[in-house]
Amino acid sequence: VNMVRRGSLWGINVTYPYKQDIIPYLDEMTDEARRSEAVNTIFAREGHVMGHNTDGIGGVMALNRNGVDLEDTRVAIIGAGGAARALAATLASRPIARLVIRNRTAKRARDLAEHVKPFATCDVEAGGLDGLKELLQDIDILIQCSLAGMQGTDTPPLPITRDMLDAHQTVMDIVYTPLVTPLLVEARAAGCLTIVGTEMLICQGAEAFRIWTGTDAPIETMDAAVRGWIGGG
Repeated sequence: VNMVRRGSLWGINVTYPYKQDIIPYLDEMTDEARRSEAVNTIFAREGHVMGHNTDGIGGVMALNRNGVDLEDTRVAIIGAGGAARALAATLASRPIARLVIRNRTAKRARDLAEHVKPFATCDVEAGGLDGLKELLQDIDILIQCSLAGMQGTDTPPLPITRDMLDAHQTVMDIVYTPLVTPLLVEARAAGCLTIVGTEMLICQGAEAFRIWTGTDAPIETMDAAVRGWIGGG
């Protein structure tokens, strides 16, 4: 952090589990970081070390890159951790019609919903993972932000099968190990537009690159490199 303050580094990218732990070491936070209550990007501005969050805009960029128009859509987020918070904070101020937050611990989902409601421009609802089938019948976009289905964890995949989904829907899973998660396998079988987790990973990094350098990142090159590292797609 001191190296960023001195100008020895353009910036730092911060990942789990340090996105909140880093906050006391910063001088200021951007609106995006305050709203998401987490920092993943650090940069200097006039000698001050700034904390920013690009996860939310990275998720929106990933959707836009795949031709998804958010206007008047009904969006559901599964999860209430750091990435879910950032996405919820960003989406709540976009021209969507409805935002639903679901989490295994319903209270965490409700707490997140209450946090974003003051600056939301859409209806915001929250609850647990019960009634997923009914929820999926009433949304356009599903964004999976929990550890469900991730390799190396004890968290099982979400109980969502292809018969619960519809071809008009978009399903994005931010998990990228495996690249094609059990949820995306089911979504592809249902004919949904699917977005793999590396898309958000790359887009949030591209936004950080733009902040640090003032130039657009070579997203296609980044995409090829990340997919080559992870494999598949």
